[in-house]
Amino acid sequence: MSDLGRRTLQKVIWRLVPFLGGLYALHIIDQANVGFARLHMKDSRGLNDAIIDWGYGIFAPKINGRFGVGPMAGLMAWGMLMAILCRWYAERRAAAMPKT
Repeated sequence: MSDLGRRTLQKVIWRLVPFLGGLYALHIIDQANVGFARLHMKDSRGLNDAIIDWGYGIFAPKINGRFGVGPMAGLMAWGMLMAILCRWYAERRAAAMPKT
């Protein structure tokens, strides 16, 4: 491998690995939130597991097996979607705050 190829690969790895790690962390947090929501909604709303699983299946499809995409691509797509939604929500909240 040439020096240019080695430097390019090193630069890509140094930029891509932290990004993928952040997406994976967002995925883990999202999964934990679903677990907590399941526990609380079963008691407070009287929902059973089938209803909760159906609702979760609508908003978080299993990209990995159904469409033939690898697991990392599924995590990346889900993480990017969550990051976009978080950014949109933060901007919406900031726009709704009164100006001082």
